[in-house]
Amino acid sequence: RSVVITARRLPHKGEVADDGKVLIQEAVTVHSAHLDLDHCMLGTVPEELENAGDWLETIILSHNNLSSIPQFLCTLPHLTHLSLSHNNLTSLPSQFGALVSLEYLDLSH
Repeated sequence: RSVVITARRLPHKGEVADDGKVLIQEAVTVHSAHLDLDHCMLGTVPEELENAGDWLETIILSHNNLSSIPQFLCTLPHLTHLSLSHNNLTSLPSQFGALVSLEYLDLSH
């Protein structure tokens, strides 16, 4: 059974970022294949996401304030869909090519 973990526009800035981390912990607990953290006002990719790598297939991090992507994101073996649109990215990690299962990548805007 696939569980979709999602967060959308909570009222207070601090709550949004904290809620994103709580949702990542929930995704790790239920082994969710899909994690949607768009519009969470994240300035960095939470390191808790590294522990979810064995089963994550879709990560949506669009509409945040990300300026870089951590290297551990490039080691997720089953990642097929990655949305990073509407962030402040200027480059990708050199290991990005290691995402051999990646089928969809959105870097728009």
